Amino acid sequence: ESAHDRSRSDVRRRARGASESPRATVSPVRRCTHRCGHAPFLDEDRLEDLLDNTLFRNPVINGAAIGFEPDQTNPDSPALGLHYWRALQNKIQSKRLTIYRNQEWYLRPKSTLSPAITSPYRDPEINNNEWVVTLSVPVYDGNGVFSGVVSTDLLMTTIQDICIDLRVDDTGYVFLLDEKG
Repeated sequence: ESAHDRSRSDVRRRARGASESPRATVSPVRRCTHRCGHAPFLDEDRLEDLLDNTLFRNPVINGAAIGFEPDQTNPDSPALGLHYWRALQNKIQSKRLTIYRNQEWYLRPKSTLSPAITSPYRDPEINNNEWVVTLSVPVYDGNGVFSGVVSTDLLMTTIQDICIDLRVDDTGYVFLLDEKG
């Protein structure tokens, strides 16, 4: 195997890991939920640990969030949304989300019932207001009913680092566009 093939293989592995991260998080999220009678109940402590560990184990991921529909949480509490992100010096921070059900990372997977990628945007919570892309996937309850969204954030610099090493044949290169060009 040549050095070029090893490099291309490494780039593919990093890109696959980054793109699969939200999808891989869905299964553990399902394990953090269980039914209590007819009402779903979420184990918030386990969800917090899951998001924290997702960032801890995956240095390519800069943020992770989860948001549920109001009827998927304890009936005595509002809709559950959590966001974890890397701040300066790689310190992991978190907050409870109160307004998220009107944001693109949540709306697109909810409306299409399929994974979604946002257009790049500046995130003021992340190191120096850097450009970020969010990858989101819908989460379904045990009956196949939409219950929420899991997402991960990738810095555009991370995506650029992955793409810069990709070669199409010997002279080609990769560039990224969103639906707006």
